[in-house]
Formats: sequence, structure tokens, C-alpha cells
Amino acid sequence: MNEPLKVGRSIPRLDAEDKAAGREKYAADYYPEDFLVIGIKRSPYPHARVLQIDSSKAKRIPGVVAVLTHRDIAGSNQLGIIVKDQPVLARNVVRFIGDAVVLAVAENKEVLEEALAQIEVEYEPLTPLFCPQAALLENSVKVHADWQNGNILLAGKLETGNAKEALGDCAHKVRVELQLGCQEHACLETECGVAWIEDDGNMVITASTQSPFRDRLELSHALGIPPDRIRVIAPFLGGGFGRKDGVSVQAYLALAALNSNGRPVKIQLSREESIATGTKRHAAEICVELGCDTQGKLSALCCDVLMDTGAYASLGGEVLTLGMEHAGGPYRIPNVIIEGKAVYTNNVPAGAFRGFGVPQTTAGIEQAMDELAKVAGFDPLIFRLVNAVKQGERNSAGVIMTQSVGLTACLETVAACPEWKDRQNWINSAPPFTRRGVGLSAMHHAQGFGPVIPDNANAKIELDPEGCFIIYVGVADMGQGNATTYLQIAGDILGQGFDRLKMVLPDTQKALPSGSSSASRTTFTFGNAVIGAARLLSGRII
Repeated sequence: MNEPLKVGRSIPRLDAEDKAAGREKYAADYYPEDFLVIGIKRSPYPHARVLQIDSSKAKRIPGVVAVLTHRDIAGSNQLGIIVKDQPVLARNVVRFIGDAVVLAVAENKEVLEEALAQIEVEYEPLTPLFCPQAALLENSVKVHADWQNGNILLAGKLETGNAKEALGDCAHKVRVELQLGCQEHACLETECGVAWIEDDGNMVITASTQSPFRDRLELSHALGIPPDRIRVIAPFLGGGFGRKDGVSVQAYLALAALNSNGRPVKIQLSREESIATGTKRHAAEICVELGCDTQGKLSALCCDVLMDTGAYASLGGEVLTLGMEHAGGPYRIPNVIIEGKAVYTNNVPAGAFRGFGVPQTTAGIEQAMDELAKVAGFDPLIFRLVNAVKQGERNSAGVIMTQSVGLTACLETVAACPEWKDRQNWINSAPPFTRRGVGLSAMHHAQGFGPVIPDNANAKIELDPEGCFIIYVGVADMGQGNATTYLQIAGDILGQGFDRLKMVLPDTQKALPSGSSSASRTTFTFGNAVIGAARLLSGRII
């Protein structure tokens, strides 16, 4: 495409043809020459003390290159984005079924499986904790004995007005309680990657990751390697959705590469292992009390949110805060109290997942809106229209909506839709043994990590000797098409088509730190950085 690109004009995705033809290389497609394979001996217990590890039999198997435990780690052995509480390899306690205990490196999969089977780990089972409500009890089992807040990872409160008093004065009110289970990401490409040590002693990791720059910092802290000696490359991902926001297999790759006698190493989790051990969407228990006046105007909201972050923190605190911020929905509610807690249990760890806590709390407020509309005698769409927040107004979290707010226009469009107007006839005309229903919900979603993590991005664009512009992308593309968007932005400002634009995917040696590909932030945050870099370069050229 030689025609200059324009923002707002639909264009084919840059990666579409190669992906459709099977030419695009994902991290799973890398097979370095003479590589070794990695496997993990995992805990069969949800909570246990590790008494002894005997790897002598495994080490004697021909083709086994290394068998590693926490004793082979020079750094802190602690992973975590905000709270560093997850060991690369367990020291003396395992906290969920699947916790990593021993790492094996071998010539091939057959030898690896034999080695893992021959590793003997002696455990003393401890009482497990599975219930988030039980985690709050004073005498509950402590998942992390040294954590200062018992089993509470994070607790918070958002309050405006006097919600409890206002709720008592409401003409109509409802109480809704929900229990939402955890959810699996099921990325097409499971967690995977390759790693090796260069001749200069620097480490190179090519992995399926949403956060290459942050991975480097996590690995440095956990393994005791200076961050500038670690290079992380992130090709196109075969799906992420939050599952790969943070270190998954990268620490195993790095540790194995340090002990592989100079040979490259590779890992790819099986579907079973990925499901059993990978982070999930947070299970949540939500209670919503919502009230309105006789005219249908919302007056008060009392909401309690309890999230199960599992055995380790991951991004549990940040998921909770964003969920709480959105728990009142895109509505004007003058009196609000939202209380939330994220707690440790011995369940599989929970972390980032598309929506970052907002889908859970939205389920609560939207069911309450439906029930309150029913009790107060309003059409559910009209009820939402009456209470929809508009530009310049404060939302339920007390935040002034300074930018465009499209909810009213969206609801009006739905109201005029024939499928909505004729929904009852469609429901009534269901064939035998079939039930039909028509639902309606509204949702708002902020970009970024909320108030807990500051956001930033840095873009780099070069003009090469052939007259082409090279855009160094700092955030990963996991299938959402953001890489094409960055070229489109740069092409618009620089007056170039695809034929004069080149792209370098995230590489910590070439691009600049720009945060992770998550939290609906990439187009806004990195896109604005691209705008700044393109305008700066354009000004220098002109």
C-alpha cells in the first residue's frame, strides 16, 4: 500500500497475510540449533511444607543436563509485579497444586519426563485454605506466614456522600448477591519461549509475553542478574488477555540457560499444565444494595467486593482497585460506599484478565439495575437512560467525566432498534422446548492500571538511509492489532504508506520502555508516544 496512511480510514492489518498463511513466527515457533528442553516438577498438594528433595536418581539419567532447586538461584527467588511473593522454585512451602519445586533440563522430552518422574520430594501436608470468606477469619490458616495483613492482600474503600443513610430513605431498593467463579484465558499459544547466553555473557529470551521490559526487572530481582544483561524479545503473541502480563516461564528459561553449558533452552507448557498452573480471572463475591426515588433517579449504592487472588499476589491488588472504581457502573449516584478486599487462598493464583476486575463488578451493578427497574416499575433501558452519566458530571466513583461519554447516545440507538422494540414477540414465538431472553447491560471502562501504578510510554522512530521510517514498538501485540495502529498513526503524521514504514516488534535492546500490553492502555499510551515522536521527527526533516 503506497498511499499515505490516514487515521480513521480502515486498512488491512500489517500482519494479517503472514498470519493467515502461517508465515508469522510466534515464540512457540523458535527452535534454536542444539537446544535443550525444560520441565518442572510441581507440587501435588495445595499447601504443604517441603521437607526434602532428592534428585540424585534424575541426575544419573543419560541426557539429563541439570536438575535445579531454589538453592541454585543467586537472587531473591521472588517474583511479583508489585508484591514480590512468588518463588521461582519453592523453598520450604508450596501454596497451590502446581507450585514449581524443581526444574529439570534435558536433551529431549522423553529424557525430561523420565527425569521428572525420578525426582523425589517429601512433603508435610498443611491445612489448605480455599474459601475467601474463611480467609478473613482471625483464626484462619495463613497462606503467607510473614505477610503483615493476615490473608488480606489489599483492602480499600471508596465513599461519597452518606450511602447508608440515603439507602434507608429510598422509595425503592434492592439487594443482589453474586458469586462469580474464576475463568481460564485459554490462549491458543500456551506459555512458551527460548533462551540462551551470548558470547559476551548477556542473556537473550524470546518469549510469549505482554511485558518484556517489566519482565527484565522481575528476572533481575529474582535471579540476581543485572537488568542490562538481560534482553527480552516479544514476537506477536498467540493470545494473552492478561495471562502473559508478567513472568510466566521466563524465569525457568533464564535459570536453565544459566545452567545449560552454553546451549539454548526451550519450554512450552502443555495445555493441561497451562490450565492447571496459569493465573485466572479473579473469583469474586459481590453484594450490591441499590436504591432510587419515585422518579427512578438513583440515590444510593452500598457495594461490597471480595476477590480471591489465590496463592500469590500477581496483579490482585490492582485488579481489585479498578474493579472497585467501576463498581457503580456508568451512572450518576450521589451517595456511594464501595468496600473491597483481595485475599490470599491456596487456590491457583489469579491475575490480570481482559477487563481487569471491571467485568466482575459490572455484573453486580447491572443485575442490581435490572432488579431495581423491575421493583420500581421502569423499563430497564429507560431506567438506565435516566441515570446515565454525561460529560461534565460526576460518575458513581466521584470522578468528573471530562471527556466524551457515549452512553446516552448508545442507549438511544438501542431503543430505536427493531430487535429491541419487538423483543417480546420474539420471546413469545420461541419454538417448543426453547426459551428465549433479551438482556441489556451498560459498562464503562478506564484505560490503564488505575491509581496504583503510574503509566508512561516512550516511542522511537528512525529514518534509514533508504528513506524508510522504522517504528520501534515498545508494547507487545497479542492479536488486538495495535502494531498496525502505530504504523497508521506514524504514517498519517509523516505522510507515508506501508511501503515506506518498517516495524521492529518489542525488543528491550532496541525499543524503549513502554509498560505492558494490558489494561486497554496500548493505543492511548503508546499511541500518544508515537504521535510525539513522529511530530518531532517530521519537524526535524521539514
